[in-house]
Amino acid sequence: MTRALTSLVLALTLAGVAPLAQADARKELAQKAVQLHTQAYENVAKMLVVQVMQPIVSGVGQALQRLPAERRDAVGKELQPEVKKFQDELDALLRDRAQKLAPAVLQPMFESKFTEEELRQLIAWLESPTSRKYAAVGAEMSAALQQKVVGETKAQVDPKIKALQDSLAAKLKAAAEKK
Repeated sequence: MTRALTSLVLALTLAGVAPLAQADARKELAQKAVQLHTQAYENVAKMLVVQVMQPIVSGVGQALQRLPAERRDAVGKELQPEVKKFQDELDALLRDRAQKLAPAVLQPMFESKFTEEELRQLIAWLESPTSRKYAAVGAEMSAALQQKVVGETKAQVDPKIKALQDSLAAKLKAAAEKK
């Protein structure tokens, strides 16, 4: 009887320990996946910088167009260091914040969305030379495609942008004059 009771207690104890060990293993694998995913959250920071800078640069460009032609280059060159400094500071801030927040945001997602085996496979892929090469070439491929698309559509898109800007400016001017 005592032997059966001891066996039962041992079996119940081991049954409770196994899920804990699996949860710990998955947590460790999720931590490693977050560490290996550095490039992804650096890309998030870069995209945020672009989102912030695009309207600023566009606004500056429009303001420069309203200046006399002979002053545009000089004023543009004068503004460039300030804009660059702001962009660099913003980039550093957003990268730092992304690196600090990534574990708290991403680790629970890795733990809940992936099984232990899937995390092992993901980590094996992220650590593989092929994955590293793909990550290095991926940015280059995206830039090359972007450059080609812009180059081949610029003649079509620029007049449309100009027409939209002119139309909006005329409507805004008319609305302002009605006051």
